Amino acid sequence: GSLDEIYASVAEVERRRGVHVELLLICGDFQSVRDENDLSCLATPPKYRRIGGFRDYYQGRKRAPVLTIFIGGNHEASNVLASLHYGGWVAPNIYYLGAAGVVNVKGLRIAGISGIYNPRHVNLVHWEAGAQYMTENSLRSIYHVREIEAYRLAQLTGPLDIMLSHDWPRGVHAYGDVTSLLKYKPFLRDDIQSNQLGSPLSETLLWQLRPSYWFAAHLHCKFAALVQHDEQHSTRFLALDKCLPKRDFLQLVTIPKRPGCSDELTYDPEWLAILTKTHSLEDGSNRGHSVRLSLPSRFELVSQDEVAFQVSKNRLISPEFFQQKQQGKLSRRARPNNPLSETNPQTDRFLTMLGLKNNVTFSFSDNALITPASVIGDDDPAMILLDDDDDDDEYIIEFPHHTKDDAEIDIDVDDDSV
Repeated sequence: GSLDEIYASVAEVERRRGVHVELLLICGDFQSVRDENDLSCLATPPKYRRIGGFRDYYQGRKRAPVLTIFIGGNHEASNVLASLHYGGWVAPNIYYLGAAGVVNVKGLRIAGISGIYNPRHVNLVHWEAGAQYMTENSLRSIYHVREIEAYRLAQLTGPLDIMLSHDWPRGVHAYGDVTSLLKYKPFLRDDIQSNQLGSPLSETLLWQLRPSYWFAAHLHCKFAALVQHDEQHSTRFLALDKCLPKRDFLQLVTIPKRPGCSDELTYDPEWLAILTKTHSLEDGSNRGHSVRLSLPSRFELVSQDEVAFQVSKNRLISPEFFQQKQQGKLSRRARPNNPLSETNPQTDRFLTMLGLKNNVTFSFSDNALITPASVIGDDDPAMILLDDDDDDDEYIIEFPHHTKDDAEIDIDVDDDSV
């Protein structure tokens, strides 16, 4: 929610270093809150809910000065992100990768997975948008990553430049300075000793995909690691702090630009082929019901012909796809009393391009605009006020600022923390 501060810091880095930043990556807790109505879908204790700087970018009063790509975390306007399940523009020049997604831009292949790991919900279908009401349970489970997203990402072949996640891959701490990490975050010791720090899904993806870079957040500290897969392949891991004064929340990374590559944002053709092939695994029959999704133990990888078919399409993610909701209205919802069922024309366009049905989301054109008066009030028994739980620990506990010696970050990146 601190876009003004982030973009100002980027501008300061450009001024100090005499460089031009071409791409900004944000690893969750973006908080795309457009107005007061979105606050009910922000999974934080009520006292922390506020409309941040994003509204000005959404309404066009400000424009992101650099192409910004982000994933979801565990403190999001989940109605907005749920309506863009497969990714989309949340504002001009600001793109959400979706529950999971892969794009190409400026010669880079970038993948991401949104949310955080929770063993209670990882094997469930995406059911929250189809429920009649939003409850405390659905508001929290909707940002818990599902196995099907990691299952799809694991089908990727070929080099991957950058992977984004909110929580860390499990076990990655062992490849960095654990002593300094525990000095700053001593409460992580039990999770580290029991090998429960981080996501096992992301751990699998780390070793399967072997991206050149993996960027993450969530634990509100700066931590670097170098994961050596074999003699030829390694992953440079970097997690950053949240955007507050005197915190290490920004990192400048210089990656050589590949000649002849387009600056335009495009869908990754192999990812489109994977989505098409796996779309029926979540067929929509249990939409609205919290049930387990069984995935096949073996799955045939997409063929070169299937990828080539996607290459033949116009894969440009045009900024013109962005569309504001009508002023004075809430949104087009499939379930009037469930804001998580919000729809978006970008999702319709994406599924139409692939020839797929709305198995997780709902059609924008099939649902009418809703006025605030037609929606249940906050005192409705179907709505349960959020209590603090372990997902909100970082809002409850504040730690002193920790400054890490830049020399400890041995991952061949330009270190410029602001």
